[in-house]
Amino acid sequence: MRPSAPTSYQRIIKRLKLEDEFSLTTKMDKTSFLSLLQDNIDEDTGPQLFESLKPRLKPYKGFITPSGFKLKRRKRAFESNNDMARITGTLKSDLRHTEIVTHIGYPEFTIKAISGLMLLVYTVILGVVLTVDLGDTPVWMPFLIVGHFFLIFGILFFVLRYQIKTSTRKVRRFLVELLEQSPTETGDAETEPAPFEQLELKQKKRLFRR
Repeated sequence: MRPSAPTSYQRIIKRLKLEDEFSLTTKMDKTSFLSLLQDNIDEDTGPQLFESLKPRLKPYKGFITPSGFKLKRRKRAFESNNDMARITGTLKSDLRHTEIVTHIGYPEFTIKAISGLMLLVYTVILGVVLTVDLGDTPVWMPFLIVGHFFLIFGILFFVLRYQIKTSTRKVRRFLVELLEQSPTETGDAETEPAPFEQLELKQKKRLFRR
């Protein structure tokens, strides 16, 4: 089955860098990885009161599906929270490896609602200034309103873009540390000697031959 073509909204969001994606590869099978992930996250039961003041809670909460996962970072005190960003993972496995494709982005409804609300408010204000007699209204007032709209929209855009970057960095670090806990990964790492150890072995073999 061929993947569906991206919509206009998806192309715009990707061009504006309001979403991100990365992939990791592990020698664990799909079931083992999902089991390990489930042990290191909490189930998402909705908003919790004072959850940012509970350090014993795990950093991520979400759901595990047969083919992937959906995560959300918990709020932490004194930390820039990225709770609007949604983290979705898809697993692709073969006989030897499992690829973890992780997508970070905002819900489509959230982006459209914020943009539509801002556009509606500023349109109403601009319409009132242009059509209603407010007395000695300066000629430059409509230009000020338009400029203010683009200023606020630009600030919001860079805040959302920054949150995507920080969310990507944090979830990538979380998954990498999770994979390092895997017996499969650590076991393979221990059986393969480091480069300097390989050099020492070669030197010992040469001395033994002499």
